[in-house]
Amino acid sequence: MLLIMATVELLTAACLLLKRAAPFKYLCAAWLGGNFLLYRLALTLLKPGMPCKCLGTITDTLHISNRLAGLLLTAVALYLLLGGLWSYARLKRSARRGGEIDSVSAQAIAALDN
Repeated sequence: MLLIMATVELLTAACLLLKRAAPFKYLCAAWLGGNFLLYRLALTLLKPGMPCKCLGTITDTLHISNRLAGLLLTAVALYLLLGGLWSYARLKRSARRGGEIDSVSAQAIAALDN
């Protein structure tokens, strides 16, 4: 399962880095943040006892507690989710008002609206 999620995260990162329409990038960031938040929620509800080893030894290297690392990761996930949604809404609002956006973004917004 970890390998599948790592692949999905890499594909999302590739979508963000490649020349894609801005609306698609914003929604990808929001989707990734939402998935991270669902993972954090599952950790909170299930209380597995041991922290996930997916971060390696970063908490030891940075001299921070696992709890602080969890809070920081939740904050980053919220930033991705809310930032992606806010940016998408702002771009869409600008397109509706006749604001200046590139043609690729305008086409992407139109496709997502259908």
